[in-house]
Amino acid sequence: MPERTSYGAAKAALDFCTRAWAGELAGAGITVNSVAPGPTETELFRENNPPGSPGEARYLAGVPAGRLAQPRELAAAVCFLLSDDAGFITGQILRVDGGASVG
Repeated sequence: MPERTSYGAAKAALDFCTRAWAGELAGAGITVNSVAPGPTETELFRENNPPGSPGEARYLAGVPAGRLAQPRELAAAVCFLLSDDAGFITGQILRVDGGASVG
């Protein structure tokens, strides 16, 4: 996508920090992970991409699941990473994106 340099640089920095802090803090028993969401149905998204709009179609074309994420799905991923069941997971970027990162 054109004109995405600053967006991509910011995301790359977050990925790096997730991994670096995970390595630095693991000895203290602290886990560090991040969630990388795909297009999500929020009020802001809908203000800029109404149902049936070209913007919505552009986003959906890049998501193999063929739909937008619901905020509760992102919250569930975060809750899992905060749970004791995720205690041995660190330095990971969980992509909750309907397959957009693999498509």
